[in-house]
Amino acid sequence: MPFTRFQGVADETEVIPSEFIDDFIAGYEFEVPVGLAVAWARPSGRGNVPVSYPRWDAMADGVPAAKAETDEFAERDIAMSESSITPALRGFVIHRSDEAAAASPNGVEAGLVMEAIRNCLDAMDVSTLASIASITANTGAVGDTYNLARFRADLAAYKLLNVARGPLGTVAVISGGMADDLLTDLHSSQATLVTGRGDSLALGPDSGFLGSLHSVGIYETTNLPASTTGRAGAMMPGGNMASPLGVVVNEQPRVETTRGDNSARRASTQHVFRYWIGTGVTNPRKGIQILGPT
Repeated sequence: MPFTRFQGVADETEVIPSEFIDDFIAGYEFEVPVGLAVAWARPSGRGNVPVSYPRWDAMADGVPAAKAETDEFAERDIAMSESSITPALRGFVIHRSDEAAAASPNGVEAGLVMEAIRNCLDAMDVSTLASIASITANTGAVGDTYNLARFRADLAAYKLLNVARGPLGTVAVISGGMADDLLTDLHSSQATLVTGRGDSLALGPDSGFLGSLHSVGIYETTNLPASTTGRAGAMMPGGNMASPLGVVVNEQPRVETTRGDNSARRASTQHVFRYWIGTGVTNPRKGIQILGPT
């Protein structure tokens, strides 16, 4: 990505030529937030038009009765309903003074663009994960220590739902406090803990994917919705066509630069950062809320 450099008052600062800002955003490897990574994402067109997410309940169990060649098969119905998610346009304006522009006449500071886009992505993540509060079933309490016993209890409760696996398998989205509790108990129990071949749960320096335990992908995030004094995480199928968390994307985070209609009244350039998404729950019965510490 083409950069120029100018010597700032205190240090040297990366500058993006204005004509390459869109290319910079498209090419920069921003970290995908946890909510967007595990949600059921669907593209949409323009406008705040509701997008439907159909859902089917499980069919009745049982082996169909044997029939003679002239007999008719019994009829079975699948109950169907739907959720809908309506996108909304969101954004903010950053005014960059003419003094700052004079100090870097060849473009816009990369730090300004990166921080603003990260802010957009974080806001999208908060909105996506807020839908966890709409999941019907829940386990535990916010005052619990989220240890291995609690994790196994959550897994047992989730198995009773008989939910089909998603493209990402089964995932658990938990808070930092819950992750600390689980990993502390895991390390103290390691000598006697029976794990699966693919288990790889490990403490990391950042939020995101921590690894797997008992074939459940564990994700840590600070953006879970509040539940009294703690947080509400979730155990659910992950990925498209499966997750109870839905995201409709009209427009990814982007920036427009303008002097604005009031350019004569302000000595500044306006950088308009915007994104256009809708979030909601696709099926409140396809997962469980995991209540635990912050």
